[in-house]
Amino acid sequence: MSDLQLTTLTSPTGLNFPQPAPGITEFFGEGTNDLVIDSSNDFALVSDLDETTQDVQKILMTEQGTNVLFPLYGTTLQNLIGNKENPNTIGATVQEQITQALQILFLLTQNRSNPAEIVQTLHSLSTQVSGETNISSLLTVIAASGQEITTSLEIGNI
Repeated sequence: MSDLQLTTLTSPTGLNFPQPAPGITEFFGEGTNDLVIDSSNDFALVSDLDETTQDVQKILMTEQGTNVLFPLYGTTLQNLIGNKENPNTIGATVQEQITQALQILFLLTQNRSNPAEIVQTLHSLSTQVSGETNISSLLTVIAASGQEITTSLEIGNI
């Protein structure tokens, strides 16, 4: 079975989902949705760096063309699963797709008033292809506030 998985890391060595903002006691879906439960047990919207992390994850996981209102949103990474091209070509395609998606995300976030919610710079990106079914990428994005988000993307049989 082929799959696409995205995890957010605070360091490249271990999984750690984003910590909630002060007063936030619980995320829905481990920080991957728009709502959280705050300290008064009421719903609140995700904001600041948590929103930026979510934005990066969403655009990388969304299949390009599925958003009819914005067909450029997303990537075509799902199409690489089981591809029989040269691993170097696949790796370059993954990096190109991630870079283009983050450029679109910058355009979508650049007018936000909170600098922690603006995707500004792709700081680092490395991709490793093993066989025809497993592709791993590790990327670090810097928000306009200077804060870093490190995310790993696993494509293939996970």
